[in-house]
Amino acid sequence: MDTVSESANYMRQNPSIVAGIDGYANPRGTDAYSLSPRRVATVRDALIEAGVQASRIVMLLAVDQGNAERIQNARA
Repeated sequence: MDTVSESANYMRQNPSIVAGIDGYANPRGTDAYSLSPRRVATVRDALIEAGVQASRIVMLLAVDQGNAERIQNARA
């Protein structure tokens, strides 16, 4: 069983849990090319497909600048 499936099972069994999905990327490259938001969205979509309500998933995106400052905190 993969980690996403295990997480989805756990969340279905514990309906009060809200998951935060972190995605990190270094500051090189453009925002349009950043893989971090796409990776986070892929995990979010897999959890939703596995039966987790979207309202229980929080997407957290950061840029690695030594201390990984938060640049976006968007609810799915």
